[in-house]
Amino acid sequence: MVLVRAVSVSRRTSNLHRKTQPRTTAYRNKRKLTSSKALACKTNKRNKSEKWFKQEIPTARQVQVHSKELASAVVATGKLEFKTYDDWTVALGVSKLVNQPVAAVYTIMKYWEKPILKAAVPGVGGRIPDMAMLNAAKSAVIRFLEAEEEKQAESHLVQAFHLVTGETRLHFAWEDAKRRIRRAKLDCDRKIDSWERCLAMQSGPTNASSEIYVCGTRRITLRAMTSLICHEGLHNLARRTRPGNPYLSEELEHLAMALLGDPQLSE
Repeated sequence: MVLVRAVSVSRRTSNLHRKTQPRTTAYRNKRKLTSSKALACKTNKRNKSEKWFKQEIPTARQVQVHSKELASAVVATGKLEFKTYDDWTVALGVSKLVNQPVAAVYTIMKYWEKPILKAAVPGVGGRIPDMAMLNAAKSAVIRFLEAEEEKQAESHLVQAFHLVTGETRLHFAWEDAKRRIRRAKLDCDRKIDSWERCLAMQSGPTNASSEIYVCGTRRITLRAMTSLICHEGLHNLARRTRPGNPYLSEELEHLAMALLGDPQLSE
């Protein structure tokens, strides 16, 4: 009985001794190589992530825009051309102005994006607009506004204006916006503007009396015209309720539209 116990003890001691033997040189070198690869991989990932934040951030002037694509309209070869930026670059610029993390702004832009606003202007394969095209565009915009009005505080449009203004209370003049959209007109004789640097605008002595005009001499698609009219209709929609000037600046309005996916430029 004593002998058996002694043998079992010696076996356990032998196993313990085997486990605590020092690692060989080859084993240590292998561990070092694995650790070096892991460190290099981690460093590369960190460098790649830092590159996102080292991109050139648009200035406040450049970001007076409506969307993930900052468009810079220039006159060339008799037509409007647009320089666009990717969604992340726009999010970088907007985040600086609304004082929110860039990742949060980018996520909001993707979640709040509205197809009616996210359109290429003037679009490909368009035509000179007529009253039928204008009426079709106005009807689509009014349906969009009515749908957003029904959502009330749940509307992404409402939330976008609250975010960029920082106001806890805003008045949304839905009926006034729909009235201006129904009264939108084509300018076929260039009486309102030469239309060399834009395709739609609001014109009037005051914000309250301004009217929407669309260029009637340049080729444009129905989707692009709908986007332009919607854009103009969103101006003067949100208003402050506290004492002072109730109307928002164009810069704030453009930031709200940028969060909703509007690619139009305000210069």
